[in-house]
Amino acid sequence: MKPGVCDEAGFLVNIYRTLGELTGIDVPLYVDGTSLVKQIRNPAAKIAAPAITSWGRGNYSLRDDQ
Repeated sequence: MKPGVCDEAGFLVNIYRTLGELTGIDVPLYVDGTSLVKQIRNPAAKIAAPAITSWGRGNYSLRDDQ
């Protein structure tokens, strides 16, 4: 695996699923997010869903490659 930079937007909710896949631990179905293992192994890989974040009430952001 070569080190690289992934330009896709990701967010913290993906960490749980990513660590679960990397370690082989079963992640409960109620956990949100998607694994970023594909992007770790191939930094050019696209992320299908946009990164959604919120802070407090009514403060939301959506980020994708656009």
